[in-house]
Amino acid sequence: MANNPLPVGEVVFLNIGLGPALKPGNEVQGGRALRFWGPVLREVFERHRGEVVELPEDEAVLVIAGRVAEPVTTVLNDAIAQSGQDCIAIWYAEQGRGELRGPRADAWGTFDPKRFTVPSWIHSKEFVL
Repeated sequence: MANNPLPVGEVVFLNIGLGPALKPGNEVQGGRALRFWGPVLREVFERHRGEVVELPEDEAVLVIAGRVAEPVTTVLNDAIAQSGQDCIAIWYAEQGRGELRGPRADAWGTFDPKRFTVPSWIHSKEFVL
């Protein structure tokens, strides 16, 4: 798993796969995932905004944008492992690069920006972090 610290003060975007968790019949699983990540995101970011995006592949992804608060590498890495995720995708906006981070990130290959979901409000005037 990557041990590089998130860049304090920079805006980063996360894609956290929820699978079919928010589809009809799976609301309980989806609610658990959202409740799990909420406290983690409050610790990682000084400010953040997120949304759940349904993907064409009958999957859902939690898309988060936030300004990193502290060097929180351990918090994030522990949360990824505890959540049961293979990995999450991280886009470092100011650096123009991305990575996959998690205990099984290698199984997913390298970061592919074409597969990364950006929030619908990214170009909105209200998007301020």
